[in-house]
Amino acid sequence: MKFEIITLFPEMFSAIKEEGVVARAIKKSIISISEWQLRDFSSNKYKNIDDKPYGGGGGMVMQVKPIRDCIAKIKEQTPETKVIYLSPQGQALNQSLVEKLVIL
Repeated sequence: MKFEIITLFPEMFSAIKEEGVVARAIKKSIISISEWQLRDFSSNKYKNIDDKPYGGGGGMVMQVKPIRDCIAKIKEQTPETKVIYLSPQGQALNQSLVEKLVIL
């Protein structure tokens, strides 16, 4: 099983990949993990990916274009990729949903 992770902090995953259960699964070629730096898909010179919320209000949101472009690049390389986008508005990612998503 191959995991492609889109993140602002790809270096954060080195510890996960080098220790524990995930490291053992990688060493046994059960899974592979690749990280994608979302800032690489930003179109501005500062590599910003955040934006102000539409309609006003406080806080920041991520721009859609860098996320969309990164997903498109991943799907270009691996067309059968399934996308799981973690969001507070989405369906809860729990054990039963994960079991439905697993392809054995």
